[in-house]
Amino acid sequence: MIEKQAPQWGLRQYRGSMWEIINSLCLCLVGLDFAMMFHPITVKLVKEIIAQFFQAVPKEFEAKGYTDWVNTNLKR
Repeated sequence: MIEKQAPQWGLRQYRGSMWEIINSLCLCLVGLDFAMMFHPITVKLVKEIIAQFFQAVPKEFEAKGYTDWVNTNLKR
């Protein structure tokens, strides 16, 4: 829809990438493995946000093996 018909939606050039960012991040939270994104800025921002998610995991959790369940390499 063009901006004249729905100005409250914002500029059309930004809506596509914002839609991709929001959808890919929501899907990442529920276990997304692969995503097809068309906008280069979207890919860059999603990669940065995912990197920030993994920086928040404390290193002591990794040392104890709490994050290895993702790879099914359980430490006993």
